[in-house]
Amino acid sequence: MAFLRWWVNCLLSWLVGMAVAAAVGVLGWVVGYVVYRGGTQLLRGGWGIFTEVPPAPLSGSGGLGPALVGSGILITLAVLMALPVSVLAALYLQEFCPWPGLVRLLTLGLDVLAGIPSIMAGVFIFGVVVVPTQRFSVVAGGLALAILMLPIFTTATRLALAGIPAEIRDGAWALGATRWQMVTGILLPQAWPGMVSGLTLGVARAVGETAPLLFTALFSSHYLPLRELGVRALGTQPLASLPVLIYTFAMSPFANQQDLAWAGALVLIIFILGLNVLAYWYQLVQRFSQQ
Repeated sequence: MAFLRWWVNCLLSWLVGMAVAAAVGVLGWVVGYVVYRGGTQLLRGGWGIFTEVPPAPLSGSGGLGPALVGSGILITLAVLMALPVSVLAALYLQEFCPWPGLVRLLTLGLDVLAGIPSIMAGVFIFGVVVVPTQRFSVVAGGLALAILMLPIFTTATRLALAGIPAEIRDGAWALGATRWQMVTGILLPQAWPGMVSGLTLGVARAVGETAPLLFTALFSSHYLPLRELGVRALGTQPLASLPVLIYTFAMSPFANQQDLAWAGALVLIIFILGLNVLAYWYQLVQRFSQQ
């Protein structure tokens, strides 16, 4: 019996090790190939690849400038839309809602929203914003990405609030603090590290989404004309973004556009990896600073 137990233990350990090796191997293969193809283009294009406009077919290497700026605008707009709603929703669920059944129902809704395909957010905004206005726009793209960020931000903020010891709340009540003073002066500062981690993870999820932007912000080969149109450009003009550029140029039959898609994929991977590392590092720093 002891020999059989040892044999089963060795077999299962070997199977688990092979499964881990296969998963890491596939990830390393994909990332390595993207680094090889994309790194070659980044070295060939130099710094100009980050500022120049995308190339026309058979007209040179071009660059990712409008797509990088467009992705930054979309993510910034989405964060500005989703963050206040997420914080208020998390505060209501964790601190103010008096009905546990409603809390469970809303939490289930957040879980469902977090699991829906991203294209559904794009189709929804297409129906309620793009079709009535008859325009693809930056605002529509930001709304679609904000929907994807919303459940991640809300859940992270709520978990951060739930992790605050009840003694801190009791101490605030004992000192005569109002509920508003307790929330703004004690709970939110205490929950800030968890909120930052949720923010970075939400951005990392949304920054690589392509399907919602195809229905909302579409694509452009030029920078957003803010100088000519001002703020009106946000609601009237389509916008370039890195995921849509990768999708569009990856299917192009022209080699120069395909090469730029590989460079864009590498930049996107580096950015997402950097956000995840930043979130993990910030959690470690906060954990050690509290000890």
